[in-house]
Amino acid sequence: MIRHKKGAHIQREEEEEDISTTDLSESEPEGSTEEQDDTDTDKRSMSESYDPWESVVQKAFDKCAEQFEDEVTKLVHREDISKTEARSHVYNEMRRKYRKAMITVFTNRMVWFDALRKNPIYKTIK
Repeated sequence: MIRHKKGAHIQREEEEEDISTTDLSESEPEGSTEEQDDTDTDKRSMSESYDPWESVVQKAFDKCAEQFEDEVTKLVHREDISKTEARSHVYNEMRRKYRKAMITVFTNRMVWFDALRKNPIYKTIK
């Protein structure tokens, strides 16, 4: 599962660039029926294609992001290799930490959900 998210550290930088270059002045006026149909379709497709593991994996990567960048920087300066090679090497070294972080995030989420199910307010709403 982790091997699919190898580019997660790079992906975050690209998303920030995409957000900063988005022009909001060209958007359609609110309240149009086409926009409402699109949002209904988006909501349905999002609920059908939602992957709960994606958020767990992303949180694990976020927890380890600072250490990842530090290790990459150290490796680039110490061994004089390219940043891409250093990222690949550090990623492979940190797999165990990513797994541990994923287990921690998942366990915390399950404990929270269990506590939520036992909460009397949740039972009332349910």
